[in-house]
Amino acid sequence: MLRLLIAVATAVVVTQQAALPRAIVVIGDLHMGAGRDASGNWHPHEDFRWKDELIGFFDALLAEGGDVDLVINGDLFELLQSTTVPCRNADLRLGCTAVEAAQRLEAVIAAHREELAAIGKFAAVRSNRVHVVPGDHDAALLMPDVWRIAAAAFAAPADRVALVRSGAWLSGDGRVHVEHGHQLPLSASRFSTWPNAAIESGGRTHLERPWGEQVLEPFYDRTEAQYPIVDNIAEAGVGAKFVAAVDPTVVDDPAGVLRLLLTKTTWQQFRMDLDDGEVQAPEWDLARIRRNLPSFMSDSLPRDDPFAPVVKQATAASLLAAAETVSDLQIIAICDYRAAIRRARRRMERVLTQLAGIGPPIAECPRLPSTIGPAFEYYWRSRDRQVTQHVTRQGLDVIVFGHTHLMDRPFRPAGDDGPVVVTSGAWQRTILPVDLKQIDAPLESLPACYAFMQMLAVGDIRAPQARAWARAESQQWAMRNGGC
Repeated sequence: MLRLLIAVATAVVVTQQAALPRAIVVIGDLHMGAGRDASGNWHPHEDFRWKDELIGFFDALLAEGGDVDLVINGDLFELLQSTTVPCRNADLRLGCTAVEAAQRLEAVIAAHREELAAIGKFAAVRSNRVHVVPGDHDAALLMPDVWRIAAAAFAAPADRVALVRSGAWLSGDGRVHVEHGHQLPLSASRFSTWPNAAIESGGRTHLERPWGEQVLEPFYDRTEAQYPIVDNIAEAGVGAKFVAAVDPTVVDDPAGVLRLLLTKTTWQQFRMDLDDGEVQAPEWDLARIRRNLPSFMSDSLPRDDPFAPVVKQATAASLLAAAETVSDLQIIAICDYRAAIRRARRRMERVLTQLAGIGPPIAECPRLPSTIGPAFEYYWRSRDRQVTQHVTRQGLDVIVFGHTHLMDRPFRPAGDDGPVVVTSGAWQRTILPVDLKQIDAPLESLPACYAFMQMLAVGDIRAPQARAWARAESQQWAMRNGGC
């Protein structure tokens, strides 16, 4: 009888555990780097200075109970910047070799052993799992020798911390798709043969350096010592224009930076309220636009944008060279963005441009005559198309991207019956452009708030909830809903 009672009780517990879905928590963009220099000061490239906060976050997460799939959604490690292992090549497409990438990683591990051990410790609790999604800054993890070094640093049970070699994590119930986001079709950080991040040259294997990295990383290397928050402004990349506004001489290639800024418009820049009635997307006159590409490039930046004075210094030849590499799809995205800015500024909305002032309306691109009028004011087509063409799996409830460092507004690119798309923000201290007061502020002055996304089980579906680990005015740390 006793054995029967134990068996029944065990069956009830197992049934209850099976009925309780695993929690899914998505963090990302920690950018653990070189740590401190020989004098004990933080290295200029080190953005992750928050060991105690991370350990406290894991403790709070464990206290909430239940088994957790923790998805680290790209850029856990900062492997693009290093002063000791430069990885410089005459061919700008070539990044580190596997040996060089491993050397960079070993330096990062030496600086962050306690944080990595905390991740491993979290993975060892109950039946937790940690899934490491490679990002553009730590794509070297896809090199087997590099991942072996990283895996050992967690000191977790063998099956508890795994690299997501496909580049995209799918939940066990098939409802949640998580990837870093740098592989979206118009991304400046896109690798050509992902999830293979390597290219061959001269009989050697190198990491590929996407064109966006070629533009931004040298800029960060030159400026981050003086402007430590240059890459902590959400959304990633826009810090360049605030530094350039202070010192235009730091920008070697204004046209190249302009191309990057215009082709990486963020979803937060688009209104999420419903338009009146059914509206369609306008069709832009691409042939007319291509007849004067330098003007198209320079006119696509609002006149009160901090980078506008720098653009004025760019030559027509350099603007033409940058614009000639822009695809028709990118031109459409830029024109959609210009139209959205124009409408938002007429409605006195600052959220779209993230600029301090409301500024003058920007001119629309020329439309084809057949799509002129209020029936053609749907400006989010490029955003929607990027997602629906990139993630084609059926049956999803949620798609999660990172990469931008911005916890963005959710949207449904396939309509009300399709998955909701969210961004996980950065488990990092960041600031919105519109809130920026000084570009040379210390990193520690940014809000003590670390964003993450949690997937809740609501009936038979998964629903995203924006959350944050944040310090209140009382100096107490706590979980809060709504993100940072």
